[in-house]
Amino acid sequence: MLRSFKMKLILLGLCCCLQIANSRAADDRIWIDAKVNDKPAHFIFDTGAPGYVLFHNGATRLGLSVTNLDKAASGAPTSPFTSYSEQCTLTLQDDTIKMWFWILDLPAYVRLPADGVFGWPCVSNCVTVIDAEALTMQRLSHMTIKDTKDWIKVEVQANSQYLYLILPQPGNQETTIAIDTGSPQGVKLKPAKWREWKSSHPNQPLTMNAGYMPGAGIVVSEESWAKELSLGPVKLTDVVVTEANSVDVSLGALNYEATLGIAALKRLDLIIDGAHSIAYLRPKKGTAPTYKHNRSGVVFVPRDAQSDDLIAHVVKDSPAYIAGIRDNDVLLKIDEHDVQDWRQNPNPKINTPMIDQPPGTKIQFTLKRGDKTFSANVVLKDILSP
Repeated sequence: MLRSFKMKLILLGLCCCLQIANSRAADDRIWIDAKVNDKPAHFIFDTGAPGYVLFHNGATRLGLSVTNLDKAASGAPTSPFTSYSEQCTLTLQDDTIKMWFWILDLPAYVRLPADGVFGWPCVSNCVTVIDAEALTMQRLSHMTIKDTKDWIKVEVQANSQYLYLILPQPGNQETTIAIDTGSPQGVKLKPAKWREWKSSHPNQPLTMNAGYMPGAGIVVSEESWAKELSLGPVKLTDVVVTEANSVDVSLGALNYEATLGIAALKRLDLIIDGAHSIAYLRPKKGTAPTYKHNRSGVVFVPRDAQSDDLIAHVVKDSPAYIAGIRDNDVLLKIDEHDVQDWRQNPNPKINTPMIDQPPGTKIQFTLKRGDKTFSANVVLKDILSP
């Protein structure tokens, strides 16, 4: 289990386990263009990753040989990853360095138009401006905030593979939140806090999300919408909330409270002064940007790693539930598209209809429950919105 590598790949919409969206513009990700041995390469900026990582397909496309650690000579670099690349030249803007990458194998059904990721250690000694709304990051030589009275100043955990902010709490207590630009999601609350939030907001609408995460596999979670959410001194408004999974929690620093993905970071101005282990935050006001969420309220994922059946996980009173879909129903078709051979034949036409199609769209699902085959007509609606 890759316990020290926390990159999230959100598997979009209903058929989230089938294929990642093929359009770079469709993903809420921060992209970095570089060159590896003078070949153009495309990376995701992911503060939830521990350095320079290539996907195995990326290494193949770039013509890099890969060495398995269990066959490597004594003195090879040590890591939870099973392999690493040959030494190569990485060019990023005007900087060129000699280096090697960790190699990560992704399941065949996870398709992403990236060669790899650049993690937090790659910029941890810089001043970094993260603009989640514009989906950009900028490295600066010095701080540019002249008037900090409207900004919250907190400590950054030093010498960490991941970006953690240390938030003061009443009674001289502290909690930590992870900043994860590799996740398109909002605020992922630790399980106890998520249960507490749901209990105190019983009428808030819910939908379902599913994602692939190294170390955890496919993770299914409920998502909701918080009008206000306080994390110590940081008070966010109009933000998506969900439950952190077991890997988020196990990788979390001491007194872990939550993880902020891209959707949450869109509600913050954020500057990280890594060299001095300080972060400046300023919650944004005004209407939140639209969050591309699952408008059906159901996801279908394999029952386990060996299963080919796509099993329903559905929220009560959601459009899918109203249409008659229940937990553990097996998906056969979406409209006229057969999905039963999803491992061997991912179909882009069935990848993201629950997110990309507008409210009011009618989608027909053909399902199996026991020995019975039936159809359910789901009318999409906006579930998570300001």
